[in-house]
Amino acid sequence: MDVAGFIFGRHPLPVLTAAPANAKWVKVRSRESAPAVHAELAARDGVLKARRAKMPYRAGQHYIVTYAPGDQSVVRKDLFERTYTSCCDARYIKNPKLIFRYFVLARDAVIVTLEGNERADAGDWIVEGVAGELHPVSPARGAQLYAPV
Repeated sequence: MDVAGFIFGRHPLPVLTAAPANAKWVKVRSRESAPAVHAELAARDGVLKARRAKMPYRAGQHYIVTYAPGDQSVVRKDLFERTYTSCCDARYIKNPKLIFRYFVLARDAVIVTLEGNERADAGDWIVEGVAGELHPVSPARGAQLYAPV
């Protein structure tokens, strides 16, 4: 801890590269009623400044996914194409046949994702993707997107 952290009580957040051994996993699948997302394959290299992180992307290697105005993410091309199916005009839905799982985060942390480090808040769902990758999802968004198996 640095001097400012000691004086003002700031503590560094734990960094999670994998689920804790005592994680209580819940299996879910995408809701068929989940809203479609807009996605485009990156045409150039860049960095997306999202709410929880800065995410670098590479031309032809990542999709820029827009969930809602002001809510975007970067998803690696191979994972996006395994997870989503096209529905219309650059809009996609998550495949409802895929099974995912998540655990609830007990305290604030930094989650190491494939696209970079993302801040997660206590109570967030930490969802495991199709390749075992982790990413944080707010409980409200998780309930909107996923249904229990």
